[in-house]
Amino acid sequence: DARRVSPVRLSQALLFSALIVGLAACGDGSNSPVPVPEVEPSLEFVNVFQPVALTPDGSTALLQQYNATGEFYFYRTATGSLELMGEVGDASVSAVTGLSADGMVTGFFFTDSIRAGVWTQAEGWRALANTAFPAGCDFNVSSAWDVSADGATVVGMLWDECGVAAGRWDVASGAGTMLQRLGVGFSPDRDPDNRATRIADDGSLIGGWAATEFAGRYPALWRPDGSGFLLEGLPPEEGGEVMAISADG
Repeated sequence: DARRVSPVRLSQALLFSALIVGLAACGDGSNSPVPVPEVEPSLEFVNVFQPVALTPDGSTALLQQYNATGEFYFYRTATGSLELMGEVGDASVSAVTGLSADGMVTGFFFTDSIRAGVWTQAEGWRALANTAFPAGCDFNVSSAWDVSADGATVVGMLWDECGVAAGRWDVASGAGTMLQRLGVGFSPDRDPDNRATRIADDGSLIGGWAATEFAGRYPALWRPDGSGFLLEGLPPEEGGEVMAISADG
């Protein structure tokens, strides 16, 4: 019942639903590995707090509740069905963040520490190791923020003592590596903070942010070989972050 949805939840759900239903309505499956049934343009209210991600073909949306258990759902845009898939844990320290074409979910969750992980319907949650900096920082170890369309590569953040580095994982092996450190640290004896937030569907480009001399976050990009660069042409003091990348980078 939309009348019982808070204004914040309603605005988030309304905006996201308009996007996802529009995508489903416009697609004919010709550019997608999984055809999406055509539906009439419409607007749906989805009573789930946080919209998170879409599959590349627009057929499934990932949404999460902000509560003590962090239930997450798949919303099927063609049929309007909402399916409870699992829980990520207390939303004050855990979140789902990305979705692959076949339904793999990325995120981070708290057990004895906050760790990056991937979820599949067959296996549930599996932690991804911070092999670069196993000690982390107190209970912070790592977080996953996105996944390639094929579910092979996850990107995110690695805690290095109490600084952060951009990281990438090979999902099959679980091996994690640090991407090139970009930017400028807050002090001469500290490496700059970085995070990898998004990856192109085909894995050809990774985007996120890096700390610089003038901004705590400045848009950054990394190539498949792990090398990276800061975006040029932006006012250095304003900062920013790469929030999305086209399918082919």
